[in-house]
Amino acid sequence: QQYDGPEDPNRAHNLWEPVPGDHGAHGSFDERAKSRSLQWWISQHRGWIALGAAAFLLAVTFVFFVAR
Repeated sequence: QQYDGPEDPNRAHNLWEPVPGDHGAHGSFDERAKSRSLQWWISQHRGWIALGAAAFLLAVTFVFFVAR
């Protein structure tokens, strides 16, 4: 991963094999992590979003053409 912070000169480099030890799932990116993602929510609810968009377009069409 690319990181814009300063490089730790004592860190172990692991280009070809894992660094020994259990380092867990946390690290220097924890402060930037977010608990929610709009992109993920949209991808999980595509059907409902499409249904809502179709209903909206149908309502606009009704108002524009029929309710004159």
